[in-house]
Amino acid sequence: MDFKYEIVENKIMIMGINQETDSMATDIIIPEELEGMPVTMIGPRAFSDCKEILSITLPDKLEAIEKYAFSECRGLTKIHIPDRVIRIGDHAFYNCRGLEEMTVPGGIEQIGDGALKNCNKLSVVTVIVRDGKNSTVKHLLPDIAKEI
Repeated sequence: MDFKYEIVENKIMIMGINQETDSMATDIIIPEELEGMPVTMIGPRAFSDCKEILSITLPDKLEAIEKYAFSECRGLTKIHIPDRVIRIGDHAFYNCRGLEEMTVPGGIEQIGDGALKNCNKLSVVTVIVRDGKNSTVKHLLPDIAKEI
């Protein structure tokens, strides 16, 4: 898979996939490293409007998912957010109408406005608490418009 990316302080921010060669990709596996540097961010709008994506595997070293990163990924049904992620940006999963299940680390410090807006099928949210870090629930609940 051919990823578009930027180097930020010797770390990689994924900016999307090459639409010319991977326009119909359904299963995305983001590598742990590119050019010998860790992939730590998913950039703004990186996979926005990629309605054909069915699954995505995020790298363990990921620290942040920026605004609108996966918005409108309507085929995505399940996502596992790695333990190191501390920030999920505004509308990161906006209109992921097929999203049913999400696993998130308990140490997320910031979840942006509308991060899960219109994820109407989301029925299972698993929060993994490690080292007593559990700030995630208070950030998630206001954004989920239905009972969990």
